Amino acid sequence: MLRSPAKAFTAAILLAACALAGCDGLLSTNNPNDLIEEDLEDPTSARALTNGSIVTTSRAYGYMYALHGIASDELYWIGSYDAWNQMDFGFINNPLNQFVGVAFPFVGEARWTADNAIDRIEEFRENGELEDDLVLAQAYHYGALSYLLVGDFFENFALSSKGEAGEPIGPANMKQLYDTAIGYLDNALQIARSQNATDMEEMVLATRARAKHGRAVWEVLNPPGEIPDRSYVSPEGAVADARSYFELVEETADEEYQFLFGPSSVVNYVADQVNNRQEMAVTDIYANLTDPVSSEPDPRTAALVERFTEGQYAPITYTSSQEMHLILAEAALVEGDQEEAVRHINLVRETSELPSYGPATSELSVAQMLEYERKANLFMMGRRLHDLYRFGEQAPRWNENAPTVQAPGTVFPVSEAERDANPNF
Repeated sequence: MLRSPAKAFTAAILLAACALAGCDGLLSTNNPNDLIEEDLEDPTSARALTNGSIVTTSRAYGYMYALHGIASDELYWIGSYDAWNQMDFGFINNPLNQFVGVAFPFVGEARWTADNAIDRIEEFRENGELEDDLVLAQAYHYGALSYLLVGDFFENFALSSKGEAGEPIGPANMKQLYDTAIGYLDNALQIARSQNATDMEEMVLATRARAKHGRAVWEVLNPPGEIPDRSYVSPEGAVADARSYFELVEETADEEYQFLFGPSSVVNYVADQVNNRQEMAVTDIYANLTDPVSSEPDPRTAALVERFTEGQYAPITYTSSQEMHLILAEAALVEGDQEEAVRHINLVRETSELPSYGPATSELSVAQMLEYERKANLFMMGRRLHDLYRFGEQAPRWNENAPTVQAPGTVFPVSEAERDANPNF
């Protein structure tokens, strides 16, 4: 994404950050519009820089989860914009689609803002001017989340900087974004442990497990095309991190790690499109999901849907303790340890007081139950499209000629506006 180094952009990020966390001293000015980029060279800007990264990253997730939700079987089109309808039918690789064009700049903004915050705060730390190293750990964490968003959902990307056009990474090299994210999380974890910040350690371990699992899924889905049915993954690093996570929290923990939205920060775009503009709605699949063990409506998915449909400020969960169990269950399945896989599946169910699953008394295999639990627990977490691909499923509205059917693994393109602005594409 190409942006000019406008003062307005810097001021907007700082003001958004202060809306979240409050700022003293740095922004004590009669006219916030007088802020210039040089103000970010002040070490007291560290927290504002990190909070600015949180704001831009959370906003980008809202835009991309709208694309993901309609491309998967979580949302369907009910509104007036045919560009959403196009995606609903599985034609998700059109660079001229207006909503790809709307989302792409926010993702580029988030990635640039995250890296800019990290670069500046690292310099403060090297100069002995950083008051709290945990601020840098936060910057690393949200920087990782911005890179994961790009790696999960784009076929190509360029790490541009303001008016300087970046070179395309290339479809075959997009897995490098996961490596960058994991490296940032390594740094965040080191700081969290050195500061005995257990809550942050838990969050970073969970995010790193999710990142390593996501990288393994990327390997399965790329290049797009024929994907072996039931493509389960068992990345050693993800398993180790999920196990380390449960050394810090109870195995029956019910933890969610989220982006929060509100009147003093930004709107959750996908929630706004569903609840205010009513361009999309939750599909009947999720609105009426039935638990295969109890044969009753699944209360977990019902609760997730209810929270998501409350309004434009619904939170976005980027990982959870349930996802950690499901990563471990999938790994156990790959290793042939069905008993351990069932144990983790039932730990997920236990947190919601649902009856235990037993393969001997169920029509569903352990593999099918794992797939169901991912479906029930990870609603609107950006995992479903990848799971449809790797589990050999299709969304009901996908057209047989759509790339989602003809080339499973297809994700979103670089927008036409970015192609026009960046001569390297």
